Amino acid sequence: MKTTRFALCGVLLASACTAEIIDNRTGNAGGSSAGQAGGQAGGSGSQNGGGGSGGGVAGGSAGGTAGGAAGGTAGGTAGGTAGGTAGGAAGSTGGDPNALTGNVSGDKCGNLTVGAGAVVAAGSTLTLCDGAVLTVSAGNSLTVSGHLAIAAGANGVRLQGGGLVIEAGGVVDGAKLSIANASVGIAAHGGQVTLQEVTLQSCATPIDVAAGASVTIARGSSAMGGGSKVSGTLSLAHFTYAAQGDGITLDNDNASITVTDSVLSTGGSDFFSTSSLGTLTVQYSEVTATHCAFHTNRIGGLDVRMNNIHGNSYGFMMGGGAGPKPRVVTQNNFVSNSAVGIEQTSDSETIDATANFFMGNGMDVHLTGTGIDPSNRLAAAVMGAGPRP
Repeated sequence: MKTTRFALCGVLLASACTAEIIDNRTGNAGGSSAGQAGGQAGGSGSQNGGGGSGGGVAGGSAGGTAGGAAGGTAGGTAGGTAGGTAGGAAGSTGGDPNALTGNVSGDKCGNLTVGAGAVVAAGSTLTLCDGAVLTVSAGNSLTVSGHLAIAAGANGVRLQGGGLVIEAGGVVDGAKLSIANASVGIAAHGGQVTLQEVTLQSCATPIDVAAGASVTIARGSSAMGGGSKVSGTLSLAHFTYAAQGDGITLDNDNASITVTDSVLSTGGSDFFSTSSLGTLTVQYSEVTATHCAFHTNRIGGLDVRMNNIHGNSYGFMMGGGAGPKPRVVTQNNFVSNSAVGIEQTSDSETIDATANFFMGNGMDVHLTGTGIDPSNRLAAAVMGAGPRP
């Protein structure tokens, strides 16, 4: 039967056999050529994202085989096209290495973008190289549940368009960090932030510290932004804070604010304000150009000493002291406050406001109730008050 078929093929169907052979060769050639093109496309894809080469080779080979078996140019072409498409698609999944999305870790340098869901996960470390610039896409931020290290250097690290969110267990440390045009510059929902040389520019809320979180900044500034809120622990040293609204609000009975060697001002609003029983410590600082440098409706602990409090409407609107913590306002210079140096807002448990210097105020002291002792006023200005080098 086979001999007869081949004979018939040789005698009667020579042209058809020849056509079949040609078709098979064409299919193989088409598949090989298109598959080769698919492999090249896949390889190109792998350069852009990784993984494209495998897709291109597999797709090209599959396309070539299918094309050859089918015996049609269309089969080879389809195989090659599919291989190239698959290779390109696979290559694209690697993404832009400078785009931070999802879990991020390792060393990151140069110009970077922060997209949706960018997080330093618990147990991971992300180190931002000196000179790194992170552009945060609208509505996003860099979340830290692990460790974010800011590498110290001449140029520093800059975030623009968004800020940092620190969750419970997160740690941020390092030096020379700049954050600009963020809704919240540093949002410590938990964890611990310890930084030096921080610049916060045009942030609606420069610093927001939730209960249980801690933020410590040594040397830095906040300008062209709004007020900060503290329900946890905030420590600022050698910090220049020029707020366009309120300055810093103490928001929790367990909150603590410590400010030393700093220059603080607003655009005519209150700088320190509290209606909680937290603790406020301000030493060796200058508070100026505010409505009230200090305004305490309620306060638990108070240690305000060695400050220059001048050029405000009210130096200190004082009242509402309660609880066992000491409350001391002493060795300060209250100078040129247009309304009153110390104005009592309400009856209070004891606030020791003795041994302060007053000069050039609309009224030095105005008491309306009990609990505040402003006696033993000093005859000369307190030497050494204000920020130290």
